Amino acid sequence: MTQRRRFGYAALTLVSSLVVASCASLPPPRLEANQTLQLRAMPVRISGGPLEIHLARRVPPRANAPLVVFASGDGGWFGTAVGMFETVATAGYPVVGVSSRALLRGLRPPGQGDANELGWRWKDALIDLTHGVPNEPRFSTIAVAGRVAPTPLAVINSTHDEFVPAGEVDRIVAAAQQPKRLWTIAAADHRFSDKQIELAARLAEAIDWVRKNDPK
Repeated sequence: MTQRRRFGYAALTLVSSLVVASCASLPPPRLEANQTLQLRAMPVRISGGPLEIHLARRVPPRANAPLVVFASGDGGWFGTAVGMFETVATAGYPVVGVSSRALLRGLRPPGQGDANELGWRWKDALIDLTHGVPNEPRFSTIAVAGRVAPTPLAVINSTHDEFVPAGEVDRIVAAAQQPKRLWTIAAADHRFSDKQIELAARLAEAIDWVRKNDPK
């Protein structure tokens, strides 16, 4: 019978690779009979403000597994973000998670293709309906991608993403230097709503690939 229980971390080792999660929905993580998923939330203060960080690990863990740093989508720490966080931990990786919304205090994180905004106001939420770009200061993901190396860059894309066209994803990946890899899933939308199991598998595969290609 699978179990979950709270725990305390003695220490964590940070690696150079950063995994940023999308807002996709994932099925509940599955554990083997001899495995447990340990979870903990810890309050901290950053720049004088409160922030909750989330810790998770599977027991027993994956051998030589690096720490994964997980950031939610702009919606915050609930539902789909928690599901993906626990999926990564269930794959055997220790995970530290944070709500991007809480961390950035109103700034929207990247995740809309090449053109991304540096500012975010509630009226900008209209892009969820229009699929447009807010009238805010912006930066280019393509320019940032070109500076990621030697840290591995792993990208998982939906073929029918209504926010990020396939051609734009190809340009972002092309701008990056090796090591880099693109996984494409024939999914119905930005949330991979009809390919959740495949997304979970590709996510675990991508993290393992990043681990193997980390220059350390």
